[in-house]
Amino acid sequence: MDKLFLKFLIIWLSFYNVGHHCRLYEWMHQIVLDSNNKYHLKWLFNMKQELIVFNVCIQTHGWFGLGISHNGHMTGSDIVIGWVDQSGRVHLQDRFAEDEEMPVIDDKQDWLLESGYENDTHTCITFSRPFLTCDYDGDLPITNDVTKLIWAYNDDDPIGYSAVLSKHSHYQRGHKSVHLLNYKFDDNHFEHSMKMNSNDKYSTKIKSWDITSKNFTISHESDTTYWCKIVSPSFRSKAHVIRIEPIISPQQNAPFVHHMVLYRCLHPNPELMREYLDQPGINCLDFANMPFDFFHCQSIYMVWTTGGEAFNLPDNVGIPIFEDHETTYFMFEIHYDNPELKANIQDSSGLRLYYTEKLRKFDADTATMGSVVDYRLIIPNGFENFTVSGHCSPECFRQKIPVTGLNVLAALPHGHKHLKRIVVRHFRGHDELPPLAEENNYDFNFQDFRRFNERRIILPGDQITVECTYNTESLKRPILGGLSTQEEMCMVFLVYYPRMKGVRTCLSGLTPETVMKLSNIDQVQKLDENDMNPVIIQPLEHANQTLSTYVLTKEDWHIPKQTLFDIGNLTNLIRYAPQKAQCFWRKIEGIDGLEGMDEINELITYPKLYRPYEKPKTKCHPVINSHIIPPRFISSSSSLSLSSLFKYLIFILIIIIINIF
Repeated sequence: MDKLFLKFLIIWLSFYNVGHHCRLYEWMHQIVLDSNNKYHLKWLFNMKQELIVFNVCIQTHGWFGLGISHNGHMTGSDIVIGWVDQSGRVHLQDRFAEDEEMPVIDDKQDWLLESGYENDTHTCITFSRPFLTCDYDGDLPITNDVTKLIWAYNDDDPIGYSAVLSKHSHYQRGHKSVHLLNYKFDDNHFEHSMKMNSNDKYSTKIKSWDITSKNFTISHESDTTYWCKIVSPSFRSKAHVIRIEPIISPQQNAPFVHHMVLYRCLHPNPELMREYLDQPGINCLDFANMPFDFFHCQSIYMVWTTGGEAFNLPDNVGIPIFEDHETTYFMFEIHYDNPELKANIQDSSGLRLYYTEKLRKFDADTATMGSVVDYRLIIPNGFENFTVSGHCSPECFRQKIPVTGLNVLAALPHGHKHLKRIVVRHFRGHDELPPLAEENNYDFNFQDFRRFNERRIILPGDQITVECTYNTESLKRPILGGLSTQEEMCMVFLVYYPRMKGVRTCLSGLTPETVMKLSNIDQVQKLDENDMNPVIIQPLEHANQTLSTYVLTKEDWHIPKQTLFDIGNLTNLIRYAPQKAQCFWRKIEGIDGLEGMDEINELITYPKLYRPYEKPKTKCHPVINSHIIPPRFISSSSSLSLSSLFKYLIFILIIIIINIF
């Protein structure tokens, strides 16, 4: 018995000794950077330690490069180079790019080598770095904004003591936008549940519903196409949607698919929508020929935008489907972007909804907040940075939010091609709270939900303000709000629970008086607090036109912006002037299906006398292993071949000891 116990103890200690030196990581994100499926990247981060860990596993026996860039270009980027030489030594170098030439080795090495190896086919290296190093000259900070990862590799190791990099080919480099510090709700639980589906015939099944465009031909006559179709699930009992993922088919159509939206159809007589289920889709922007029934489908159920990943709900939350009239019929919309007017592009993209009939504790929903999407969103041309605002009035949700508040799970800020920065500000009483979302490096081609790892609560009486900053230097006329990517938006989609039935959107827009000042209109026929589109009287050459028609077709704009005084007036007029609040709803009681807009008579702007939110100051973290590189020592290296040999010798010794006993 003693001998058996001793054998067990020796084996356990040996595995502990080996395992103690091998770090196991639970990777939070993993992506493939190249189209040939060779360059695989994983990473995780720790917000408390302000540390990020990467793992590159690439099909090459040469070097790889991974860089952090603001714009996807090499100049000004922070780069790490790694490789395993012929003796098995792992090398890692901190470099930076002064231009488009070979990146130079940083005097201060802040990328820390964790482990690495090379096998018959791949080179795999794990390394880490603080979010903010103390090397302000050679390192870029790792933030929660969109980061452009640049990557490259070559099949040869660097040459000589100075580690000269062999030139990579055009297919061995590229860039990809990511959110490095974005949380993900538990994928492992979902994958475990899917495995249980196949292994346990008695388990509650997770099923899926695919909604696709089915061989739709993208128009080559316009750069913007909105395609819509009425859909409804085949099952007929309440279920919870627990995961939404994009289907891009074929995969090469990814550049054309800008966003996909599933709208609820809130029809007074929902069964009238049934006749459209078997009909082909239509052009959503052809309002003249669109069936009137489609206009009841404007309440967003779920949205996906270009670059976004699959979206999982937490374990205790699901988005209800086929619960009531609001979740039975939907309009599926795809926005195609075809700026080069390419012909003969067929697409079958869409959304895959995973659902379960085992209902979870909370019903979730999506709320839309920000600015209106019409002529009352006016962004002057000729500015490097111009900020506008859209407000969600506290009166809109005051009677609908429970006393305990709304738990916000995720936020998706949204705009178009001229948007640079977007902040979703949160006001409560006289205090400004941390923003619900902030993106300081907005990328039109990469938009994804920002998941929260801590509770974010909206209480009754809170105000949400969406601020958008645009670059309009290249424009000849102001850009207006609209659905096309040649127009602009300023809004946020919030996924929250518990669900507020009947609520659609909470927006604001410039008043007709403000629009008249900006567009040089002197007089209109009627101007009251609820008329958002009055008819023009003066000037006479535009008499009898509606204000919206005039603004949308106006080419000759004269907005003063030559002096700081002009710019100040313009900012006060557009960003800070009181706006008309709009709260869209669907009536639940009384006449079932009635929908409309709450008229909030009081205009809205920023709260008065509030304490602005101050961001915590970030401290840099010097890397302990960082060192000044001697002239002929240019790599942090790890002789893993020797350590591996040492571990094998330990195993052989253990086996000998066991046999002796």
